[in-house]
Amino acid sequence: MAPGGGERPALAAGLPILSRKGAVEHVILTGIDLEWMSGISQEIARSTGGAVALVASDGTVITRVPDAQSFSGRMMADHPVIAHAIRNTKGTVDGTGLDAVPRIHGFARLPASDSTLIVGIARDDVVGPINAEVMTSAAVVLAVVLGITVGVWFLMDVLVLRGLRHLQQSAARLSTGQIDGLSPCAPGGIPALEVGKAVQAVRRMGQTLHTVAFTDPLTGLANRRFFDAFVERCEALPPEERTPQAILCIDLDGFKPVNDRYGHAVGDAVLKAVASRLMRCVREVDQVVRFGGDEFAILLDMADQPDEEQALRVAERVVKALSVPVKAEGVELQIGCSVGIAVWPTDDRRFDTVLRYADQALYSAKRRGRGQARRHRDLVEEREQRPDAV
Repeated sequence: MAPGGGERPALAAGLPILSRKGAVEHVILTGIDLEWMSGISQEIARSTGGAVALVASDGTVITRVPDAQSFSGRMMADHPVIAHAIRNTKGTVDGTGLDAVPRIHGFARLPASDSTLIVGIARDDVVGPINAEVMTSAAVVLAVVLGITVGVWFLMDVLVLRGLRHLQQSAARLSTGQIDGLSPCAPGGIPALEVGKAVQAVRRMGQTLHTVAFTDPLTGLANRRFFDAFVERCEALPPEERTPQAILCIDLDGFKPVNDRYGHAVGDAVLKAVASRLMRCVREVDQVVRFGGDEFAILLDMADQPDEEQALRVAERVVKALSVPVKAEGVELQIGCSVGIAVWPTDDRRFDTVLRYADQALYSAKRRGRGQARRHRDLVEEREQRPDAV
């Protein structure tokens, strides 16, 4: 029962205080407000982008976030992931979660408790965006998830279990007469600094997973998954809040033979050098993306100068920067690039259509001799003047 008579779900525990004759004189009751615990779990699930469950030693789900299927309070000891987690102290397991989503789970037994904390990250969210060349072992992914779980365990230990241990100690002292009636039995408040550090630790782990998911591991640039998420956010904005974005599709000229002739080490060094030069061509508000292979893109924020001339100037700067020979592993290589430009939502209100326009402009630049930039508007004007022009 909550103060004021309102009923709230709680996990309760009682400690009897016995007289010298063995009779029960007092009972100290304590409980964890499960709605409050659910709030903590929601913060953890938000930080990690996964599902969080607290499971009793008999396999009963104490709380789970999210819980659209209402697993809380149900006995799930027969579920393979639950069964593995309650049999072990700490570890990882790759399997289907309670919601039938394939997840990589990290779990840890909570100290001084009969419960286990399980954090599940959707397998696609972890494995999908990671370059296969980097994923030499599944242990890399498992280590990431286990690290998140340990951080979550630390948060739960600080916010929940430490208080219960203090209460147990206070109750024991009270039963032996070591605390007088004027002294509080409940534990003191948890230092705000300690709680803040715990929350920050979990958020940092969530940010680490975000970095793994949205960063190209070779160049450190944003990847295609980031691009798709950025597009989704832009299109979800009301029209009056949308900032024009120029898309510059960039394809390297003369890169494809590099790996065959000099090897992947030289090819990787060239791509890193290209990424560094592209970053020097843009501002902090702009985004440089590697789609894969030798294909790149720039998302150019045009809030200050919503005209295509700005995008064209940046594209010409990119062409000039990449025309300078690249020295990699002792080899000097002439690479160069071609660029196609389109503007959202000026050229079309759909981002995927604008991306296609930029791609068409890119290949027009390649057909015209490479080492140059072309705008979608240029192609439109040519079609208007010459219907047979490509």
